[in-house]
Amino acid sequence: MQLTGEEMPTELFEDIFHSGSSGCIRICDCGRTYFDECDTTVDWAEGELEDLQEKAKDNPEKFIPGDFSIPTLSIAGREFVLGCLCNESQKYEDFINNHDRQIAKYLNKKAEDLKTKSNEIKVR
Repeated sequence: MQLTGEEMPTELFEDIFHSGSSGCIRICDCGRTYFDECDTTVDWAEGELEDLQEKAKDNPEKFIPGDFSIPTLSIAGREFVLGCLCNESQKYEDFINNHDRQIAKYLNKKAEDLKTKSNEIKVR
């Protein structure tokens, strides 16, 4: 089961925090394993796909088959499967949205400090 609509991070958040990685099998930071059982071009080890499919039957909340390459988000040194049932990545976007003024103030001050430092450096 994939999350949809308002429950998921926005497209902007996904674009900014996309790990640049997707593939036939990804393990979310929460421990859930997602796998693309429909891609016939994947070079699965012998019995690997069948093992995952069996695990999905026995534990459908932990092993989740799909029919697409599994994308991930990289946030705070953690990798989350986009649309994972844990929805942990949404907490990060919520934090940003709930503190947007403070974050903007911090980034503007940081940029100002860096500009001051760079102007103080003499290049010969």
